[in-house]
Amino acid sequence: MTTPAFVNDQSKLDLKDVYSLYENGKGRRYGLLFSVNGGAFAILSLLAKDASDVVSLECAALAVAVAMLLFTGMMIFDIHDFGRRMTCLSGPLELYKVGGVGRRILWLLGGLLGAAWIGVALVAAAAL
Repeated sequence: MTTPAFVNDQSKLDLKDVYSLYENGKGRRYGLLFSVNGGAFAILSLLAKDASDVVSLECAALAVAVAMLLFTGMMIFDIHDFGRRMTCLSGPLELYKVGGVGRRILWLLGGLLGAAWIGVALVAAAAL
């Protein structure tokens, strides 16, 4: 993916613009990750409460778990790549760029979410 033209010309960006670009991008990505995962968990819990056909519920849970595992993996890679691409603004963004701790926390969160979806998939597959 190419870097946008306004990012290449760092002389036109002040610290406030760079910080806003970084925080807005990071916030949108994390917000999407957590809202979609939370929504999928909520939908599955609602389906489980009103389940009249257990087999179709288990099939739906397995399908949602696999889809969400893939989505979560893609989002973790996207957030990591976003942080890596933001290092091109290392001059004004030196204090805010993604470092080793931020990356480890990101991958830990991804691992926890992935483990939860793997658990859902294993329970659903074992019940089939």
